[in-house]
Amino acid sequence: RNNELKWAKLILTRHCNRTCPYCQISNDTEDLPFDTWKLIINKLTDWGVLAFNLLGGEPTLVAYLNPLIQYISNKGLISTMTSNGILLNEETISELGKSGLFSLQISHDSNNGFGKSDPSMYKKLAAIKKAGIIPVVTSVATSKNINEVSDIANSVTREGYFFSFSLYQHHNGVLSP
Repeated sequence: RNNELKWAKLILTRHCNRTCPYCQISNDTEDLPFDTWKLIINKLTDWGVLAFNLLGGEPTLVAYLNPLIQYISNKGLISTMTSNGILLNEETISELGKSGLFSLQISHDSNNGFGKSDPSMYKKLAAIKKAGIIPVVTSVATSKNINEVSDIANSVTREGYFFSFSLYQHHNGVLSP
């Protein structure tokens, strides 16, 4: 058992319902079946992994998302998820909470329509919190929104939510367009 491995990122799907300008994900592969993910989770657990971040593409497009979260939770492990939030509503969020999701990050890159932007984000964050899930807002900072990231962070944290961001470096070492 490797005591250094604690957290694994699982890209459940390469399919997405957005076309963000900086994203390299393509819809060109089939998703792994649920039983294959269970085998992968079991192996990673044997290696000492205690937490899984469910990613995509867009993980809410995966039909077995809630059963997978429940499988992870039933093993006493932690599951988190990063989503663009489009398919999230009170019902889907409630089901994620019942399945045992620990934390849900919603991607929000701009208040002005660039990249991932959702005017109903705060309503969704409240529903996430109500469902017993830790809500987080995450942004990808690029050359188009770098001046907005601080404003987004301030508004999110002022409302009592967590915020994180990534800088997206394009090839040639410049901030991505």
